[in-house]
Amino acid sequence: MASKMPFLWQKADFRTKQKLQKTIFTTGITNNKVLGHYRTPKVNGIFELSCLLSGAIGK
Repeated sequence: MASKMPFLWQKADFRTKQKLQKTIFTTGITNNKVLGHYRTPKVNGIFELSCLLSGAIGK
């Protein structure tokens, strides 16, 4: 599912996007309007594992 996320997001309606966000970002998302940054206090385990397996962490 993680690899299909951009496609799922693009095709989803508003309600489905809300459900996806709540599933992926279980601790919520914060927004710094001044800097234009969106953050989450915790990385979802599925995405963390995906990064570890692909060697993307630390790059």
